[in-house]
Amino acid sequence: MKSALVVIDTQNDFCSPNGICAKNGNDISKLKKIIVNLKTAVNRARQNEMEIIWVQYLGDDKYKKPNLIERDKKKKKKTKCLENTQGAEFYQVVPNKTERIIKKYACFDPFLNPEFEAYLKERKITHLILAGIYADVCLDSTARTGFQKGYNISVLRDCTESIHYDKENVLEFMKKFYNANIIKSDNFV
Repeated sequence: MKSALVVIDTQNDFCSPNGICAKNGNDISKLKKIIVNLKTAVNRARQNEMEIIWVQYLGDDKYKKPNLIERDKKKKKKTKCLENTQGAEFYQVVPNKTERIIKKYACFDPFLNPEFEAYLKERKITHLILAGIYADVCLDSTARTGFQKGYNISVLRDCTESIHYDKENVLEFMKKFYNANIIKSDNFV
C-alpha cells in the first residue's frame, strides 16, 4: 500500500490572523497548534520520502456554481482565497518544488478536479493520510469520496480542526463510516 500525505487548504485566508476567516470573526486560535503539528508531519514525511500532495482552494466567483454564490450572498460571506493573491497562498508550511499542488475550484472535495485522482493513480497511491482545514468540511468530503473510490483513509488527529461540529465527533464519524484510521502526527510514518 503506497501512502501520501494530503494537506488540505492550509492557506492564509483560512489560517492567518490577517486572513478573511479571522476578519469575519471566526476563532482561528486552535489552528496555531495544528500548524505546528503539520510542520512536524510534513518534515517527517519528507525525511521518509513520502509523497506529499497539497490541496489549494480557489474561491473566485468565476469558479463558483450559482448555488454557492447565492449561499455566500445570503450569509454575507467574503470570497476567500482569490487566485493569485496572498490569501490563497499556503500559511507557514509550504510545498517544496517537487511536491504536487492540486487546485480545488470553489468546491470542498479535490476529487472534483480530475487531476487529483489521475495523479493518485499515476503514482499508485492507495492510502490517503489527511491533514488540514477543516475536518468537518473539506477533510470529510475528501475522506468520503476517497473511501467510496476504494482508497484507504487515515486522518492526522492533531493536524486538523473542525469549524462547525465537535472535532472528536467528526473523527469518530470518519472512523465508523469510512474505516478511517485516526492517528497522531508523531507516529504516522
